[in-house]
Amino acid sequence: MAESLPSNLFLQKEAFVLSKKIQTLEAEYEPFRLGPFSETLDDTLEQLRASRYVAPDDPIHLTQDGLALARDLWERASDDLKKLVTDTKKLFNNMTKDELLSYIYSSYPEWTENSDIREQVAKKRIDAAVSLFSKEKVSLGKAAGIAGLTVQMFTSVLEERGVPIHSYSGEDVREELSGVGRNRA
Repeated sequence: MAESLPSNLFLQKEAFVLSKKIQTLEAEYEPFRLGPFSETLDDTLEQLRASRYVAPDDPIHLTQDGLALARDLWERASDDLKKLVTDTKKLFNNMTKDELLSYIYSSYPEWTENSDIREQVAKKRIDAAVSLFSKEKVSLGKAAGIAGLTVQMFTSVLEERGVPIHSYSGEDVREELSGVGRNRA
């Protein structure tokens, strides 16, 4: 719960993914220069910094007062919300900026129409997908989608790079078959 975020970019993208799964989340997003962006969320972060709940500099982390508030909110959250937040953090923790953007841009292409960096992200998709797959952050099918390749073509890329193809867990299979969370590109 108290883990820091590298930057506002990570906050924006993680909150965006949560907003797609939580209909009542009140952050309004628009396609912007780096993909989905919420001015409301940006303003809220600045208010939390001014109120000293969030430290003034990156990485984004809570102050002692912020931690106390977060603990109180966490205790009152439903188990479903806690699981959703925990799963989202688990997915995005330790991603690089290129991995994060490749994931978001491939999963939500309609939110990249005004992006200044769409071409740069596209050039890094295969490397990001290989890395995410190697870290076991995404399944084989999701990684292929991020790379913009078929599963068969992506498997060839993994073999060329000497990356072992790990077996699917039951959860991976369910995710692939259900398409939950827009996990297919």
